[in-house]
Amino acid sequence: EQPFIYVTPSPGRVLMWESWLRHEVPLNSAKTPRISISFNYGWA
Repeated sequence: EQPFIYVTPSPGRVLMWESWLRHEVPLNSAKTPRISISFNYGWA
């Protein structure tokens, strides 16, 4: 079992996970902006 999973970003890739899962994003050191979107959803 791995304590951490690292994902290399790529154009067009969308990552989603449940809110209870511990997660973090390192500081963006690129010269271009990074877009991060957060939302909640539920079954109606």
